[in-house]
Amino acid sequence: MPVYEDYWVLGIVDETPDSLLNPSYQPSPLWIEPPSGRFFADPFAVENSGRHYLFCEEWDYSLLRGRISLLESDDLRSFGPPRPVIERPFHLSYPFIFQCEQKWYCLPEQHQANRVALYRAEQFPYNWIEDEPLLPGFPGIDPTVFFKDGLWWMFVGRLAEHWREPADEIHLFYAEVLKGPWHSHPKNPVVERPLRARSAGRILDIAGRLIRPVQDSTRTYGGGLLFFEITRISLSQYAERQIGAWQSCEAWPYNQGLHHFEALGNQVLIDAKAWRLPSDRMPFK
Repeated sequence: MPVYEDYWVLGIVDETPDSLLNPSYQPSPLWIEPPSGRFFADPFAVENSGRHYLFCEEWDYSLLRGRISLLESDDLRSFGPPRPVIERPFHLSYPFIFQCEQKWYCLPEQHQANRVALYRAEQFPYNWIEDEPLLPGFPGIDPTVFFKDGLWWMFVGRLAEHWREPADEIHLFYAEVLKGPWHSHPKNPVVERPLRARSAGRILDIAGRLIRPVQDSTRTYGGGLLFFEITRISLSQYAERQIGAWQSCEAWPYNQGLHHFEALGNQVLIDAKAWRLPSDRMPFK
């Protein structure tokens, strides 16, 4: 029986994030396909001086690990070739890009290094150095930060010791300044939900409501998206409730999964997957 593997590509949808909270909405994304032997996943995008910078995981099938690569665009329609900007001898993904005090930072997933570490741009967007270990000794999955009520907050999954996938739980940390010290929330893990806990992009602010995108892996790894509204977050409490869901569309050429959501103005970036044979690592035409 043939063994298939995940093949991920990026997509751009010309809609505001609130439109895509409707589970019946079926957009027609503009697909961004990787070079042969690679896949793209986990898009994070920023605009700087009128130019768009799209950071993503670029998985290399020959090395069996990912690196952080950059695609540049003036219009989010045409892109230059991927350019590696952070590469290590271990797997990197989920390049959470943000700005703090006029400096650019990246907080990627690097659980194989057994730490959650911050990278700083010496020359944005190309040159990055590892700056601070925010959670040393914590093999974190998909660290996601945001600032609220005078504090920095971080959601992060924890790698299960007995398996390659993360445990079905989310831990919450907080700090007064970005570089810490970071403190564990007393209710950790604040989310324990089998196959429906892992973060799927940055926290969304939609009409004053904080929305956490989450991966739905009940059907397959990264099979769809769920949206949870954060209803309570404090130094002693945390609560969230599901308000939406979104699956890949059957008409898409990549209709076997959907596991990331990134808003940029009036557009949304996603990733979506198809199942491929290892002998068929060429982009769809």
